[in-house]
Amino acid sequence: LAAAYACGASTPSQLLQALYPRLAATRGMFIYLAPLQQLLARAAELEAQPVSQRGSLWGVPFATKDNVDVAGMPTTAGCAAFQYMPEETAPAVQALLDAGRVWVPQAAPKQLTHVQAAQSDRATLH
Repeated sequence: LAAAYACGASTPSQLLQALYPRLAATRGMFIYLAPLQQLLARAAELEAQPVSQRGSLWGVPFATKDNVDVAGMPTTAGCAAFQYMPEETAPAVQALLDAGRVWVPQAAPKQLTHVQAAQSDRATLH
């Protein structure tokens, strides 16, 4: 990605527009997928940054498990009984965002779903 971005062959907006239909079609892997317009707004913020401020993680999408706080997104750990709405983003996630990454979805955590398989209303068990 860094090479494609550097030579102008792609942009974060173009990547997200191409990637989004695949992410949206994935069933059982993600608990939450940010709306495309929200992702494109983040990409536009990044694309407005001067090239000199772009690090090696700039424009790279990433996911978090649903047991990692992202402000304004429900944290459930795969179980509705644990759900709460965090006001702050976890420091590790914030560091990735500050480095220019693009947060896309919340993935279903597998660790907790094995422990509470009978009670989980969100887990896809294998």
